[in-house]
Amino acid sequence: MVHIPTPAYGKLILVAALVGAAVFGWWAISPSFIINTVSEPLMEGAGPPVFDSEAQTRGAGGESFTPLTYRAGAFVGLEEHTGQGTVRVINRGSDIVVRFDDDFEVTNGPDLFVYFGNNGSYDARARIGPLKGNKGSQNYVIPGEIDYAKYSEVWIWCRAFRTPFAVAELR
Repeated sequence: MVHIPTPAYGKLILVAALVGAAVFGWWAISPSFIINTVSEPLMEGAGPPVFDSEAQTRGAGGESFTPLTYRAGAFVGLEEHTGQGTVRVINRGSDIVVRFDDDFEVTNGPDLFVYFGNNGSYDARARIGPLKGNKGSQNYVIPGEIDYAKYSEVWIWCRAFRTPFAVAELR
């Protein structure tokens, strides 16, 4: 038997559809005019790093380490999106991180994630994590199951719309 909604149910369905469309619209469009700035130090719990003449870095607690940059690159925007800034793969002592430097900036968007990739294509299996902000310095610890050495690019990818925002070739 087919049930025909009464006018009250019809209005309720219409209101629910309009509210759902408004929420989705805000989620999809609001990142276009919102800037999320991040300012993470290279070492967690440390203030800005202090470099001495022997190329060692001392954190806020006085611990000393020599950061080693394995590879670096510069972001470029893709399609209608802008992207710029330096990205480095760094051994910071206890872990390996993908580091976006202070000059990093990308067009904001919904559901943005950081991935590794090769040959002009991101690898969905090499997800590093959700983008923390579309501007400023930030660190992403590379998950242990990802062999960063086999990748030549870092991607900013929008999962919701399956579109690239920026890519950096690592050298």
